[in-house]
Amino acid sequence: IILASAVKEEGIDRVWDAVLEHQAYLNESGTLATRRQQRLKQEVVALVADRAREEARRVLDGDTAVGRRLRENRNGKLNPYALAEEVLGQRAPQGGG
Repeated sequence: IILASAVKEEGIDRVWDAVLEHQAYLNESGTLATRRQQRLKQEVVALVADRAREEARRVLDGDTAVGRRLRENRNGKLNPYALAEEVLGQRAPQGGG
């Protein structure tokens, strides 16, 4: 704990030194690089998930075999897991759907 007072202008240098020391530690230990890599990975996963949802909707709404099967499913007996596998195996035509 570092005591400081901005009003009294006391301890500011000690706080700044501690910030720089901690920054150096994060760099030297690899923690900063690891955190950056984790943030990048999370962002990429989120972007891929968004794109996958969009593509799944295009496939299901489009003129695809799985889309037609979904629309023709009157008895509600289609297995959602099997349909998901089918969606992952095909892509909707670009510009359509």
